[in-house]
Amino acid sequence: MERLPDDCLLPEEPRPEGRRRGTAGHGRRRYPQLPANHPYFEASDEAQRCPRCGTYARKCGIDTSTQWEFVVEIRPQVAHRQRYRRVCECGGQDVVESDRNALAERADLTPPAADPSEASEAKTSVAIPRGFTAPGPLSVIPRGLFTHQLLIPGLAWKYLWGVPLHRLRQVWKTQRADIAAGSLVGALQPRVPIFEPWYEALKKVNQAEPWRHADETHWKVFAETAGKVGYRWWLWVFSGPESTVYLLSPTRGAKVPIDYLQGDGPTDGSLPSWWYQRLITDFFGAYRAMLAGIPHAWCWAHIRRKFLVAGRVPGLTAWSELWVQRIARLYRLQALWKSLKPESMRWSIVDSHLRRWVDSMATVWRQELADPNLTQAARMVLATVERQWDGLTLFLEYPEIP
Repeated sequence: MERLPDDCLLPEEPRPEGRRRGTAGHGRRRYPQLPANHPYFEASDEAQRCPRCGTYARKCGIDTSTQWEFVVEIRPQVAHRQRYRRVCECGGQDVVESDRNALAERADLTPPAADPSEASEAKTSVAIPRGFTAPGPLSVIPRGLFTHQLLIPGLAWKYLWGVPLHRLRQVWKTQRADIAAGSLVGALQPRVPIFEPWYEALKKVNQAEPWRHADETHWKVFAETAGKVGYRWWLWVFSGPESTVYLLSPTRGAKVPIDYLQGDGPTDGSLPSWWYQRLITDFFGAYRAMLAGIPHAWCWAHIRRKFLVAGRVPGLTAWSELWVQRIARLYRLQALWKSLKPESMRWSIVDSHLRRWVDSMATVWRQELADPNLTQAARMVLATVERQWDGLTLFLEYPEIP
């Protein structure tokens, strides 16, 4: 392999984490914003007494040490609302108009709407019940079983950290809180409309980004759908530089990414803006069906995986490892190329070496494909490289592609 100048090489191994030898550390971090528990420990009575004469030891200060603990506590919140009964003789009639809303609010009532056809009067008669109850704690769901202190962590576990609800119930069950699945789903499902505007706005951001990764995987949805046999659905992901969108679809066809990426584009037959955006995918047929006019970038990680799989064939291990090394060097050169400022002297040097390395890789696979003794497994991998070479090297034309 051709050697690069020393100042253009990335380290083969990343620097170990932690403090470098010979440098001063920063000490333990402090978190004054967190509430702390301060237990107090004393030695036993036997330990405090001298084993020979029995004299008690004298206290001479406190030794303090800090440990971290994770406390999960699920407990019922039992609200005790005070009930009242009026004992006045006025009956609550002839209330001044300006006091209607305030008085009704204190009584936990909704004031009756004024009739617009009637002229406003200085006083309005409002019936105030003799008995009333103090308002209870704020609740996300009126008369619901769960407070926001349980629903918000539940939503974070599910949507932020991807923990399924049944596993979350198992965590809570270790705290002796056996919450029914139907109760939990019934509390979270009505909250879906809250997230729909955010989801639609996120899709618009993602659709407008200059490039994105796309992939799909099977996803079981245990719901009967008209016209669909079985429970296998497909979870599509579109990940750009600033946003990631997941899309659940019953099919794996090319229509799913086409409809999504087109977004709100024109429907008069003209090419929408997404047609010129870069898409980085594997070699699935749905993406190949979208190639008409799209600058399409194929994923090098998938090509590398094909070489690794071919390396399992007897006699191809050394050949596979050599190609994996070539791709690793391409990764390092491209990472250094993107980290430098364009038009700088160092960038020009790295750019020249990167393009020469890409050309040398193309020369190698062309020579190997021309070898009549090449095994079928290796030929299939190199045929894919040849067929998709323009997309694999598209990053040279569009440096913003990762």
